[in-house]
Amino acid sequence: MKNRLFALFVGLLMVGCGEEEQVALIEAKDDPSIPKAIPCEVCGKDVSKRSTSCPNCGHPTSASLVAYKKAQELSQAKAREEQRLLDEKRKQAEELIRSSTPKEYSRNFQAEERFRQAISRLEDGLVANNALGLESAAIAQANLIDELQSKFKLTVTKEEIQMLVHWRDFSQGENYLEFLSKILGQLHLTGVIKSPSADQKFISEANATARIDSMMEDLVDRLVVISGISEGLRFNLDPKKLEKDYPELARYLRELHVDIENDEPFPEEGLVLRNLIDSSDENASLAARHFRDKLVSVFSAFARKGLFLRTIDEAATLEAQQRAIEAIDL
Repeated sequence: MKNRLFALFVGLLMVGCGEEEQVALIEAKDDPSIPKAIPCEVCGKDVSKRSTSCPNCGHPTSASLVAYKKAQELSQAKAREEQRLLDEKRKQAEELIRSSTPKEYSRNFQAEERFRQAISRLEDGLVANNALGLESAAIAQANLIDELQSKFKLTVTKEEIQMLVHWRDFSQGENYLEFLSKILGQLHLTGVIKSPSADQKFISEANATARIDSMMEDLVDRLVVISGISEGLRFNLDPKKLEKDYPELARYLRELHVDIENDEPFPEEGLVLRNLIDSSDENASLAARHFRDKLVSVFSAFARKGLFLRTIDEAATLEAQQRAIEAIDL
């Protein structure tokens, strides 16, 4: 009798509830996401999800379950949207970091050291060749060129070797190879890359090349053409070797040689190439300028062989970007 009454009660309850409420009531009993007690939709008091109505106000539990589920779904949807927006914001922040974080660059220490060793060997070879006769010097120069290429991967032309004969002929004890090493050392320390951005401390390749050219011109202007009286008025430029390409310069040097032999007044400190360029003899001045430009061109081109640009260090760049990304606080 009691079972029949209970079945009748449940049947009446099911009829009295809407379809949505019936489904909610049935599913709620075994839904682990719904706590055992939920707030009543009307009075807010806790009500068991297995009960039929609120013990405080009598509101159907099924209606409270439907309201609870809807609120739960809205809350989850809101959380998903907030997470989506957060993920999108983080993605944009990461993209900005990857595009704006300065790239890390590495020096080519191996190439720099190889060039330094090549310069040291070149210096030894030039010193040794200076004591040889013409035929022996020519053979030694050829051997030196081959050795620099095979051991140090440094290509040196015959023209460069011929111009490098003057590597020590500068005022105040300067020499080209030491001057070159100093310039390259400064540039490599600062760092040279193809095209640095405004926020980078590096020098562009174009600016580095221009700096080399400018410093080489300053150096070549100080090339000692005729040493001072205390050093015997030694000629470092041979008119015979200049006759073909710079005849007016050769002529002027021969005239100076005659003046010295005739004990004509002569600057005690000697003459440097800049003095010849500033000479009142326009033809000699122009020829001296052309010779200066040629020597600068050769010296600068040789110097650029030892200029090694920094390259992007991909691993270090990624590490820097990752550190920045990990520090994001959204």
